[in-house]
Amino acid sequence: MFNKIESIKNSKNFLRNISIIIFWGSLWGIVEATLGYFLHRINFSFGWCIWFPIAFYFMDKIYRKTGEAQCMLYGAFITASIKLTNMFIEPRIDKVLNPVISIILEAVALVIFYKVLEKKQKKTNMMGVGVLNLSWRCLYDIYLLFMPQSILAVSVLRGWQPFLKFMILESLVNTIIIAMYLILREKLITKTTEESRRNYSTRPVISALMLALAVFIQLYI
Repeated sequence: MFNKIESIKNSKNFLRNISIIIFWGSLWGIVEATLGYFLHRINFSFGWCIWFPIAFYFMDKIYRKTGEAQCMLYGAFITASIKLTNMFIEPRIDKVLNPVISIILEAVALVIFYKVLEKKQKKTNMMGVGVLNLSWRCLYDIYLLFMPQSILAVSVLRGWQPFLKFMILESLVNTIIIAMYLILREKLITKTTEESRRNYSTRPVISALMLALAVFIQLYI
């Protein structure tokens, strides 16, 4: 009897987490598509300031709502899959593939980071966020080394200046932004507001509609 009840409870938690992953992964995809389009239209060249902080926000949201670090990676897979639909309309494969790989590697680094925090029972701090920033960037650099010369020639590894900018300047700026977010999160987000927002992402129908909307926006914006 107790085993049956536990099995039903686990099934409900599994479906709840799937809904959360799809909802926030899809919303992340929508933000990436719409904000990317807007920044491209106004010729904004400092997008690097916000892309990883945005990714961190959505993955952190998934983690706090599911309580499971690996769910952040699943959410990244949803976002990356949505972004891959650009393959049908983008003539340059690197403009699609590189952001997709970035999303996955950011998630891998963040999952490991949160697992370490869980094991040591510590909270996120600025130094940790700095290490996180450098970690996923190192993984991305390694990925680029296996790419064809045509992709390498337009990547951050094309010279010392873009490489140092990517590794040092962008890491520093992203670390400061994420640290500010973590401080504000602790001060402004209460348990009551978290509970009131939780229902939307746990409803499968809303999550499915969010996913459909994300794919539509990605294809037609």
